Amino acid sequence: MSENFFIYYLAAIGSPYLDIKLDILKHNLKNIYENIKIPFDIFVNCYDDDDKPIHNLLNSLTFIKNVIFRKKKGRLVELWYNNPYHSQLKKYEYIFFCLDDVKIDNLDLLELIAVKKKYYINFLSPKVIGGTWDYMRKFSDNTLAFANNIEIFCLLFSYQDFNKFISINDIENTHTWGTDLLLGYYNIRSAIFYKSVVNHMLPSNTEGGIAGHQMHVYLNKRGFKSVAEVNARYKPIYKTIQI
Repeated sequence: MSENFFIYYLAAIGSPYLDIKLDILKHNLKNIYENIKIPFDIFVNCYDDDDKPIHNLLNSLTFIKNVIFRKKKGRLVELWYNNPYHSQLKKYEYIFFCLDDVKIDNLDLLELIAVKKKYYINFLSPKVIGGTWDYMRKFSDNTLAFANNIEIFCLLFSYQDFNKFISINDIENTHTWGTDLLLGYYNIRSAIFYKSVVNHMLPSNTEGGIAGHQMHVYLNKRGFKSVAEVNARYKPIYKTIQI
């Protein structure tokens, strides 16, 4: 493995539940290190005023080589939109994108990378316990499901895939609702590998009315009147194989 084989991309972190989120982050980073056995870098998007607890944790982990840290107020897309530090990601072979309340249960990163390479997958998600849609968790461990819709909790990207993900987001749709529905529309080869498992640990503090309105505007701008219309044209799971 090369020096810049991999980076952990923490999509956003901050209050509420910061202590729990830091415990989740520590668990995830240790899990990955035990798997790949080499030090690695981390990219952090922080929206809290007090970032000291995050730095203290990362400084305590000897296997974290470098930290790319951006501090900015805002929701998810507001943190990513025109992020000047994203250009630093081009040197990494793989980017492990993860929300701050998603905890690794059973995930072999090297196996996930092998699946991504073998099946030419752009966006690859593990099974998600606690996700909204049942197809994020419904199949057996040895199933790889090719999907037009993948909930955005935890994704394995190349740098090119990551750029594609950023490009399909809209600054007016800050919560990302609806972006996950249009992967088929954008012709992105996406899949869920059910042998790898993560857990969505915390209740959402998203204001559903605002996020839902933003989603419908996002879909309408792309020619869809409803979620049902998207799903009718792009079936969430269109093929499964056993591997």
